Amino acid sequence: MRSGSVAQPHAVSSVYIRWGRKSCPANDTDVVYSGVIGGGRYDETGSTSNYLCLPNQPLWAPETTSQSSYVSHMYGAEYETHTAPQLSKLHNQEAPCVVCRLRGRNTLMIPARNVCFPGWRREYAGFLMSMYYKYKGNKNAICVDAEAEITENSNDSNQDGALMYFVQAKCGSLKCPPYEEKRLLTCVVCSI
Repeated sequence: MRSGSVAQPHAVSSVYIRWGRKSCPANDTDVVYSGVIGGGRYDETGSTSNYLCLPNQPLWAPETTSQSSYVSHMYGAEYETHTAPQLSKLHNQEAPCVVCRLRGRNTLMIPARNVCFPGWRREYAGFLMSMYYKYKGNKNAICVDAEAEITENSNDSNQDGALMYFVQAKCGSLKCPPYEEKRLLTCVVCSI
């Protein structure tokens, strides 16, 4: 920096993933990229432990195939929503995602709420989803939009792969009240 010049403040922006949708909300957001939800297969213990938003247009490095069995696997994700009417129409369908950049604001995903705290603006609300608790695979909980969509060319045949189930409250070390046994946990993505 030259002597006497003043540093310009950096523009604030935040990036978040809108799980289960193909587009960002219209308010102050830009699409970074859209894609499909991926992750390790539900019954593999050594695959990825989180869901990823994989771009619709992957790019490959030259000569990157492997004949070795010592690799990790990436699968597409399917909704497993037959147990709750909120999203049951999506059962066994493949799930999209979109990475959104929000200009001038910071974002936060709040679990177990579908309304933002005072002073925050709602970007979207939905349900916490993760892996079924009895499967070997383990996934982080993500906030899937309450108005979730399916990917292009999705079908309702069971492909398995990275599966997404609703998350329920379980009383014990999680105190009831205020939580309630077997209630589906909501979530909200908020900005300020």
